[in-house]
Amino acid sequence: MRRRSYRETTAEWYRRFQQHETEIRAQWGDQVYDDYDRYLSTCVRAFDNHWSGDVQMKLRRI
Repeated sequence: MRRRSYRETTAEWYRRFQQHETEIRAQWGDQVYDDYDRYLSTCVRAFDNHWSGDVQMKLRRI
């Protein structure tokens, strides 16, 4: 269930990122845009293909 939620969240980040391509490239350059494009698209694909998951831990001092 969490994997699906993280996939949806990451896909939304990626969608919004792509919407602002012109501004991102103008402010931070092509290399930054290309790196984040590759990273976010890979994250979405990893969640889609079950190559990635989510782990939640709760730590306590003993």
